Amino acid sequence: MKNTLLTFVLAVFLLRIQATESIKPFINEFGNEEIRRVIKSEHNGQHIRTQSIVSPGSDFRVPRKVLPKLGKRLSTIKPQSISCDEDKPDFFKMVPEKKANLQVGDSVEFPGTCFRTNIITLFQINENSFELLLTSRDPSDWNCMDWYLVTNLSVFYKIEQFFGGDISIIFRDLSAQQTDHMLSYGLTLFKFCDSFVDTITDLMLTVQLFLEQPLSQLMPGSGIPDEVEANKEFLLNAMGFEWQTRENIPVDYENLDIHPGDVFTQCEPSGLQSLIMYGCGSVASHTTVALEDENGDLVVCESTDVSVYVDVVWGIQCNAIEDYLSWHYHHETNLNHLPLKAEHRANFDNDTAYNFVKSVQGLRYGYENFLFAHFDTPNNNLPPIFTTESFWVVMSVAEQFRSDLTNLVWTDALNMRMGTQGKSIAEIADLAHRAELGLGDVIALVEEEGWVYSQGVAYVCSGLVTATLKRGGVFEGLEIEATEFTPRNLYQLQIFDTQKNSNCTDGYPDRAFCQLFGDYDFVLPGFNSVPIYSHMNERCPESAPDFERTPGC
Repeated sequence: MKNTLLTFVLAVFLLRIQATESIKPFINEFGNEEIRRVIKSEHNGQHIRTQSIVSPGSDFRVPRKVLPKLGKRLSTIKPQSISCDEDKPDFFKMVPEKKANLQVGDSVEFPGTCFRTNIITLFQINENSFELLLTSRDPSDWNCMDWYLVTNLSVFYKIEQFFGGDISIIFRDLSAQQTDHMLSYGLTLFKFCDSFVDTITDLMLTVQLFLEQPLSQLMPGSGIPDEVEANKEFLLNAMGFEWQTRENIPVDYENLDIHPGDVFTQCEPSGLQSLIMYGCGSVASHTTVALEDENGDLVVCESTDVSVYVDVVWGIQCNAIEDYLSWHYHHETNLNHLPLKAEHRANFDNDTAYNFVKSVQGLRYGYENFLFAHFDTPNNNLPPIFTTESFWVVMSVAEQFRSDLTNLVWTDALNMRMGTQGKSIAEIADLAHRAELGLGDVIALVEEEGWVYSQGVAYVCSGLVTATLKRGGVFEGLEIEATEFTPRNLYQLQIFDTQKNSNCTDGYPDRAFCQLFGDYDFVLPGFNSVPIYSHMNERCPESAPDFERTPGC
């Protein structure tokens, strides 16, 4: 999963560095021997600048003057929701912001950051060639610049507006599919949030979320924090969540009253877990469930991609309760124990639940619904830095470099929703358009438990735990899609006991659940607060920074 997320991050940044290989043959009218070559040509009797493609083989080097600025920049970041604010670098701010939709023959005026007045027009030159004309006026500063991306998921082009005036881009000799997309969808214009220099800071901040080795060791004086500190800073900026340290008083877990159906939640300040927390507003980033195996011994079952265990294969697995708790004790994991209510505990069908887990044991982590468990609505589940359109664009760019990874976390799930196989992201978008579905409508389609992907059924951690509780009878008589549940959805269910175990000595006597280990205070906002009902968590418009839950969604 780290490789997948890093590919996603780098794909965003590559939008700023070069056009993709796939568009080289038909945009590069003038040749690509120079980066950002400016050419004089005639257009309606006026001299204009025509940009050619950035050479795909061009080397990219960080300007030396960038590095000394990073420490100063990072120290000024203030806690707030991450958005497309050009005043400061931040995590994930390499993502472009949508400015305009443009059909052939349209002319759209919009404000920029550098140039206050911009007009962009799309012309058709002949049957399979098009021209895009950008006119920019009234700069706010003499040395500022606006950066743009235009795309319809079939063609991509990056525009750098530094001098103002007119820029013309020729899309020549497009394929039949690309021509059809241009005529049907036109182009969407995205503006990048930050300057080139700040974008490098954005990238380094974001990549550090996933790197155990601090970038500061590679670039002394850069001010880039290590992985743990970067993730703390990210969650503080993104959702106002501050890690509060505590005295780590390990609980004598051997005397805890743990039963089949009890849930464990955990969290760590690391890249993948921080993204889970930010994506769905959850303080917990991983969940597991206790069961009895065929010998009557307690085990803890989970679907995991990141493991602290020794000699344990990642994926869906069950481990002896003693081993599970011992591993997390020595790893100092922030771990909570959430026992079921007495009535659910008394009626829990352990055999059916355990047989279900055994039937999927050994399958890999459910990457296909990693994102889609949270996507419940067309437009209201993404963080403020993203839009539905920009998310599709980022995935389309990533597809050009690592289609195997984008298939795993994005494209296979889209194909499943459209009833197709092997289609690219652009092809799926085209099918959705013809079916009169928006891009947001496709990602909001409910993830059905039991969908068989290329590598089998897929469960993320909370999906597996919810499916196990479902087999155990917790949702008796209700229609529940377990793969629509996030960790937050799970721990907020009104199914847990609020009488704290008397053997729990975690130092929080008024808290309903027991924190077993960890150096940080592991609260669960909204714990045990949502009554269970059919089709819950299928249409919830929750997004950062507030993550307000709509009753009955």
